[in-house]
Amino acid sequence: MNISRKWDSISQIELMGFLSIPMARKVFKGEAKLTMDVAQFLSEQSILGNLKAIWFHTANEISRNDNSSYGMKLRMQGKLRGTPDFSFLWDGGSAFIELKSTKGRLSPHQETFRKWCKEMNVPYAIVNDLNQLFPLLHEWGVL
Repeated sequence: MNISRKWDSISQIELMGFLSIPMARKVFKGEAKLTMDVAQFLSEQSILGNLKAIWFHTANEISRNDNSSYGMKLRMQGKLRGTPDFSFLWDGGSAFIELKSTKGRLSPHQETFRKWCKEMNVPYAIVNDLNQLFPLLHEWGVL
């Protein structure tokens, strides 16, 4: 692997271990595949030092409409319905990306979160193709 950036307080090996993404054992389609492709891209760009942001995937799939005691506990601890798939934090900024298939639409909770971001002047984007990611991150100044 060609190293294009020297890290100051974290080694590339340490970052590789932290961001390692397991290979899928079955074929995924739609938003699940897009999410995995985005995570792989972000991981690679982070390890190379090209992505100047901390990022993470929000595990929305956990207790999506779960009214069990576990789902209720998560909501009581602050889990918000409609949070976007990926969150980004960088020096002086933050942003969110929601992934949707080409036919996908925002749920009412996702629409509320999007409006909240607009009110707070926090960038929010809907991405339905991996090719949209590079220009978007470049526009935000983090790639």
